[in-house]
Amino acid sequence: MRILLDAIRTFGRSAFFLGAVSLLVSPLRAVIESDVVGYTQLELKQGLNLVSCSFDGLDSKAQHDLQDFFSGPLEEGDEIMFYDADSGYTTYRYSHTLWDADFNPVARPGWGDSDYIVASRPVVAGDAFWLNVKSAKTLTVAGRVRVTDQTIQCKPGLNLIAAAFPVPVDVNTDLSVSTLSPGDTLKTYLSAEESGAYKSYVYDYLYDSETFEQTKTPMWGTLDYLTTDVIIPKNASFWISVQKPTTITIKAPKTH
Repeated sequence: MRILLDAIRTFGRSAFFLGAVSLLVSPLRAVIESDVVGYTQLELKQGLNLVSCSFDGLDSKAQHDLQDFFSGPLEEGDEIMFYDADSGYTTYRYSHTLWDADFNPVARPGWGDSDYIVASRPVVAGDAFWLNVKSAKTLTVAGRVRVTDQTIQCKPGLNLIAAAFPVPVDVNTDLSVSTLSPGDTLKTYLSAEESGAYKSYVYDYLYDSETFEQTKTPMWGTLDYLTTDVIIPKNASFWISVQKPTTITIKAPKTH
C-alpha cells in the first residue's frame, strides 16, 4: 500500500479516502469533496477482467506510472493489455525476472515487454484496459479524484473507453453523446465465466415494453426495447461501436 502511505504523508489529515463501499450508495453518483485523494479496489476474477483507471495521478502531471500503479498481490505471468483503435493491443507481463536496457537484471518485479522492464508507461484517468490474472485477487489504485467532465473522441468502428471517475455511469443521464447514429452499439463485459460474456445495447428507435409505442428519438436499449437502466459499473471499461466520428462527454461526480 505504498501509494496510500505516500498520499497520507503528502496530504496529511486533509486526505479524504473514498473506499470501495462508500461510493456504492443511492443515488449512484455520491456527492464528493473536490480536490481530494482517494482509492478504489479492483475485485478481479481469475482470467480476463475489463477495468479502468478512475483517478488522476498524485504528481503534477496527473498521471500514474504503470510500475507503481497497482498495490496488491500481482503474480508471475499476470498480464495487462491496452487497446488502441489504430494499433490494436499492447501487452505487458508481470515478472520477477526482467532485464533493463543495458541487459542487467532488475532488482524488483515489474511489468515487462517480452523479457525487458518497461522503463516508463503512463496511465491516466479514463484509460481502459484488460487485466488477465492467474488467480482471483484484489488490487488497489489510489490518486486524485477528477472533478471536471471527461471528453472522449471516438473513431468510426470499435472504441474501448472508460470513465475517469470512481463511480458508476448511467448511460442515459451521465453520458452525453453527439452525432450518434441509429444502429450504434455499446457493450459491457460481464465475465469470462458468464454465458455470452458481453451485455449489448443498441442506440435506435425502440419500443416501450409497457406501451409498445416507438420512441420519437433514438435511445439506448436491448433488442428492440427501450432500457432505462444502462449502468456501467464502477472501475469498468466498455466498448462502443460508432459509424462516424463521435464525441462522448461523461459528467463528473457532483462536488461540494
